[in-house]
Amino acid sequence: MLRDPSIIRAADGLYYIAYTTNWAGSTFGIARSADLKSWTHVADVPVTLPGVKNVWAPEWFRDSDGSLKLVVSLSTTGTQGPFGAYTVKALD
Repeated sequence: MLRDPSIIRAADGLYYIAYTTNWAGSTFGIARSADLKSWTHVADVPVTLPGVKNVWAPEWFRDSDGSLKLVVSLSTTGTQGPFGAYTVKALD
């Protein structure tokens, strides 16, 4: 079971899912699939901003320039928040 999954179909024809990796920690996960049944882990993506303790609920969106990006919820104070939105752009 994945927490906070967000799925999108990319230009390469594959589906990508972004998800929360843990209650605490500064990463979110990405996996890919050709058929929405079998998934391959791509990466746990670190958010390396100073003081980040929690990264939750990544959500895909396609920006006005056509690029894929994610909005993630970040907290520097722990699971009780407050959480702020941060945009992440895929580099590859």
